[in-house]
Amino acid sequence: MIKLWREYLKNQAKIEAALTMEAGPPEKVCDSPFTARDISRKWDLPVFAAEQMPSMGICSLKTYDVLPDAVYADLEIISGEMQMATTGRCYCGELKYEINGAPQWQAQCHCRECQYISGGGPNYFMIVAADDFSFTEGTPRQFTRDDIDNPRTREFCGTCGTHMITRLPDRPAVVVKVGTLDDVSVYEGPQMAIFTCDMQPFHVIAEGVQSVDKLPQR
Repeated sequence: MIKLWREYLKNQAKIEAALTMEAGPPEKVCDSPFTARDISRKWDLPVFAAEQMPSMGICSLKTYDVLPDAVYADLEIISGEMQMATTGRCYCGELKYEINGAPQWQAQCHCRECQYISGGGPNYFMIVAADDFSFTEGTPRQFTRDDIDNPRTREFCGTCGTHMITRLPDRPAVVVKVGTLDDVSVYEGPQMAIFTCDMQPFHVIAEGVQSVDKLPQR
């Protein structure tokens, strides 16, 4: 799903331009009076997903102002069938995981704790919903500090030591370490650099990436 969504974002202007009146008559979805672009905006659905609706049998609606429960169910089917799980593993392969959802945030962390885990550099990560993440093979070992308030729980492979994820104490989210992804290209770079108060002189923040001393305000 992540790769599909990124492909949509890359081609969003081209897709939407092709669906505008300037480019010609709006494309119809079956015999319904609205375009794939209309559907995508109304239902918060990518255009490429809206264009799949005829094949799912959703083409008889006469209005999109009020959607019956059946339509929402059909949209969930479309979304589910279009999703491609993002997978990852530890270095030795004993632990494997799957992500079925888009990342909520992508960043790099320069905190001293992360430097221990990363080998000295910043820790590149993405946050996903806890319900979207699951281990498909193996059981990770856990470590939680008992000498600080609100400690994170870090999960790693007990065989090769690869740090896989961090679980946050104050929100239902999982911090996934980018280096464990099978296809690292799904991570297109950090949106922000955090905890730059602990940044080392040899750390690098890419041009244009916002940075904060600790954590951004919610």
